Amino acid sequence: MKMKMKQFIYFYKIFVILFIVIFIYNSELNAQNDNIDNIDNIDKETKGSIASRGSIYDAKGRILAYSKKIYCVSVFPSLIKNKNTLSKTLSKLLNIKKSIIDEKIKLAEKHKKKKILIERDISDNQYNSIKKLEVNMPSLKTYYIYGRVYPNKKLAAHVIGYIESTNYEKNMSELGYYDYLNDEIVGKAGLEYQFEADLKEGNDIHTTINMDIQEIVEKAFNKENGAVVVLDYDNADILAMYSCPSFDPNIFAPPKDDDTIKNIFKIDGLLINKAISAQFPLGSNFKVVTAISALENEIITPKHKYTCKGYFKLNDKSRSYKCHYAKGHGTLDLVNAIKHSCNVYFYNLAYQTGVENISNTALSYGLGMQTGVDLPYEKSGVIPSSEWINEHRKNKWYAGETVIVGIGQGPILATPLQNAIVFHTIANGGKRYRPRIIKEISYEDGAMVFQSEVVDELSTPKAVLKTIQKGLELVPTNGGTAYSVFKKAKYKIAGKTGTAESSMVVKEKGKEREITHTWFSCYGPLPNPKIVVVVFNFDGYSGEISSAPIAKRIFDAYLKLKN
Repeated sequence: MKMKMKQFIYFYKIFVILFIVIFIYNSELNAQNDNIDNIDNIDKETKGSIASRGSIYDAKGRILAYSKKIYCVSVFPSLIKNKNTLSKTLSKLLNIKKSIIDEKIKLAEKHKKKKILIERDISDNQYNSIKKLEVNMPSLKTYYIYGRVYPNKKLAAHVIGYIESTNYEKNMSELGYYDYLNDEIVGKAGLEYQFEADLKEGNDIHTTINMDIQEIVEKAFNKENGAVVVLDYDNADILAMYSCPSFDPNIFAPPKDDDTIKNIFKIDGLLINKAISAQFPLGSNFKVVTAISALENEIITPKHKYTCKGYFKLNDKSRSYKCHYAKGHGTLDLVNAIKHSCNVYFYNLAYQTGVENISNTALSYGLGMQTGVDLPYEKSGVIPSSEWINEHRKNKWYAGETVIVGIGQGPILATPLQNAIVFHTIANGGKRYRPRIIKEISYEDGAMVFQSEVVDELSTPKAVLKTIQKGLELVPTNGGTAYSVFKKAKYKIAGKTGTAESSMVVKEKGKEREITHTWFSCYGPLPNPKIVVVVFNFDGYSGEISSAPIAKRIFDAYLKLKN
């Protein structure tokens, strides 16, 4: 009996051991099969879900961004037979330090990731060599995704935008990329971001950007810090938009050089589109708004005169508000006040017109609100409306603040695109457009066409705008603030210089210096304008010296192109 019991226990133990072994074997086999299934599914993922991203074109059908196949190699950590052999082999074939590969695998194991990207954008030879190893090294998998190419490099970079790659170090759901796979590309800025859904589905985007004009603008602006906007006079289409300094979006697609990317992020504001995502005081460019407000509210007539002695005072005890011409401009009417950009004239005008009237006019011309352009991160600007004063000043406002608002200082902030819309509206006789940057999006079953859109037909009397236009036409003529720049031009334009103080300072040779913003906003050639140009220089000397010459170079090249 004891013998039978011992035999029973013996065979029971053997049964239990065999059961455990079989269970472990099956578990490992299932896990391995799961990983093999994952490997087999990569081709489906990369060729299906990670489809070719739509292309971006300029107004003439020239390509600004497109996709291409990028070959990649990944590793499945759970299927690695010999980590050392694997790392050495990949290091030799990919010309990557073995320690880097080891660290990637280690990180993937730590985070319990099924797959880790070792390298992307490998050559055909590298792809073929590694492909042959997959039979004996089941942890390896070569495949392709679609990468992004920007053939014109820095050209219109802030408009086009750039992409980033989703990866295992980021939580996709937190970023909002619910429908994305690991290592897939996604738009991060500009049109790439704004139209992510369309581009991801492979739909092409056709823009209003004219590469010829964009090249002219970028060459004319050179290496200054600032922005330029060029609008079509007929419909406010954006023909060119430039933010400087710029960057090459190719470095993000694919992100092979981490050090380069880190250095880019160290440059303050480099990736910000200053044309729409940064706002600045308008300085004397705002004087046209003050003038329109005074005229349409019948505070003065165009013939009304003020005398400039080089300064303005609210009363005998108030501080002096200086004119840029210390000797004084003498007695001027409105048209000549615009021509000479006389501060004293506009101090008087603002004081009489009042901040509420001025703000209402500014708002009607599109300041203090987004233009509605189809680009991300657009700023609204600041206008001291009654609501703004109530919210930010608790209804406390002083006469001296109204005076400086009249010349575009104080709580007056705008983007270069907003300013361009103001001058476009003045130039065309009172129609405020929504600036258009997309002409159409192509789909398999047709195209969605984006029409030009008039947002508002302003109630400003035509005679008022004629007066402002006359003043702007005198700015480049003898005695005007832009005469030194345009006196030899064989064409005529209308425009306005602008110089604005800022609260920002820079250190030069151990001393602090206040940054001065400069503007030149114009349209031409007269009498039949074709384009509206706004030049903003972040750190200049004056509108005449720092911004107007850039505008002239743009007009010179533009007219040469058209002729």
